[in-house]
Amino acid sequence: MSNSRIYLSPPEFGVQEIEHITHAIQSGWISTVGEQITVFEQKLEALIKTKRALALNSGTSALHLALKLSDMKPGDRVGVSTLTFCASANVVLYEQGVPVFIDSEMEGWNLDPALLEDYLSKHRLHALVLTHLYGMPAQIIEIRRICREHGVVLIEDAAESLGATVAGEYTGAIGDFGIFSFNGNKIITTSAGGALLGNKASYEKGLKWATQSKHQDSLAYHHEEIGYNYRMSNLLAASGVAQLAKLDEYLIRKEKIHQFYKRHLPTSCFEFQQSWSPEVKSNFWLNGVQINASLRKEISPMNIIAQLEKSNIESRPFWKPMHLQPLYKQAERIGGEVSEVLFNSGFCLPSGVGLTDSDLDRIVTVIQELLVSRGLLE
Repeated sequence: MSNSRIYLSPPEFGVQEIEHITHAIQSGWISTVGEQITVFEQKLEALIKTKRALALNSGTSALHLALKLSDMKPGDRVGVSTLTFCASANVVLYEQGVPVFIDSEMEGWNLDPALLEDYLSKHRLHALVLTHLYGMPAQIIEIRRICREHGVVLIEDAAESLGATVAGEYTGAIGDFGIFSFNGNKIITTSAGGALLGNKASYEKGLKWATQSKHQDSLAYHHEEIGYNYRMSNLLAASGVAQLAKLDEYLIRKEKIHQFYKRHLPTSCFEFQQSWSPEVKSNFWLNGVQINASLRKEISPMNIIAQLEKSNIESRPFWKPMHLQPLYKQAERIGGEVSEVLFNSGFCLPSGVGLTDSDLDRIVTVIQELLVSRGLLE
């Protein structure tokens, strides 16, 4: 059996991407202007169908601009999924807001709409940053209803869920704003990059902010408000154009990887993330696995992660809930027990589209052998 390194979610980058980048270089446009940026935005818009897409240098930049576009003021409370990557919460601090962390529901591991509705019956939130965890859509339709009833701006953190849908609608296009990430480990990548989804007015305002707020009608470098260096480069956009053409292929492969794990990892030991409706389609960006409650005294995620590492296979724990982070130890939280259980009982398996069948066999064999050695599997 090969002992070559298996990574968690490595990028797929090939001839088409190189050709698009070469074309961008030959055109003479390699910075934050050029036709490839426009083409990339247009292709995203064609995919999502209902939003304008602003290409930026990261998903974090897109989250930051979404909050600014929501007319957030210092001191405003912003709800955030507690089981998420830190960027979802950090951008609230960028704007001097107050994050309020909201717990997950156990089946889908995403933000619990019942907790949100209960909180809003007593308190006010200016906005909600809702993460679609590991590519599985949250209960976005119910959450959108709750947000509209209470005047809360809904920002979809779809960094992990490009291509995932709810009743045919793409995540990122259902809330008031949406964001994508094209970091190196995402389903498609521009090596670094992101996009903000909104309407025409938010595109124009976001574009100004993302390009240092230079006054567009002035030849001189004239600035009337603070701006940021957030625009995507033409080179990265060129690679994104090629990557987007492969999205359907990648989605098919991601689902096959997920089904392989479901077939070969015993249900007596593990549980997978569940969708809340037959009309929900995950992109299976990462395959998270939760150890069954009956086995948690016998084996932990770190036992399995360590065993995989001995075989040169990368895996990792679930995101550490934001309310457990030292940075946010004083922050308000709603619930938290579910996400803590998930953090202590879950881990993520390699899920890159480049995984071969032999790679998948190797991964599940290591896990099965560990379970047998512990007397947890015959």
